Amino acid sequence: MPLDDVVFLGDKIPVEVTRILPLLPLISKRSLTRVLSLVVKFLTGNLLKQKQEELAIPLNGQLEKELKSGWEKVKKKSKYVQEQIDYATKTNLFSVLFTGFYIMLRAMIRQKIKIPYLREQLTEMGLEEELINLFIEAYETKKEEFEFMCLDKTNWFHHVLNVRWRVDVIISNSIMTKVFKPILLLQLELDSGKIVTMEVTLEQFHKLRLACASLLNDMYNIENHPIMKIRD
Repeated sequence: MPLDDVVFLGDKIPVEVTRILPLLPLISKRSLTRVLSLVVKFLTGNLLKQKQEELAIPLNGQLEKELKSGWEKVKKKSKYVQEQIDYATKTNLFSVLFTGFYIMLRAMIRQKIKIPYLREQLTEMGLEEELINLFIEAYETKKEEFEFMCLDKTNWFHHVLNVRWRVDVIISNSIMTKVFKPILLLQLELDSGKIVTMEVTLEQFHKLRLACASLLNDMYNIENHPIMKIRD
């Protein structure tokens, strides 16, 4: 199946993922499991950077050994695969695999896709059944913990709990005796406890109203777009 059918990674599959795909069949599932487990620990905040670097050194040597051995057993060699092998070994094989797995697992978490669809997508990427099961197991068992960590690390805007308003009318000023210009006074109470007060003219209020209506309409259109129903 063409990689164009793989959509959970976005409109275009990241190059970090395409680079590791031809390498995976050449490496033992045991070593790939170790890399994936480190990615899981990293995503859940259970892997310190110093510890990651300590584990990466011996694991990288084992990965390179298996990759070289697996490539030697391939009778019909591909120039493209050879280029990916050269790049990975020159850069750092462990880092290349770790980054690819990280991007894939993070996309699964963000998309919140269902298991049957996830299995179909990973199959279209050419992953072997055993490796697919490893990804699904990691996604299923740690999904709630992943989502909690993502929410915990996300910066949110404050929510408006209450809005108070009144209209003041300027009857006159130092220049004109009769003005009769309305001014809208808004007071916003945020969930942080902060009170924000602002004055807006009638023209500014209409612009604000139009901007809010346009934003709500855009949100409605996005929610009803076919691509947003891809998980169903």
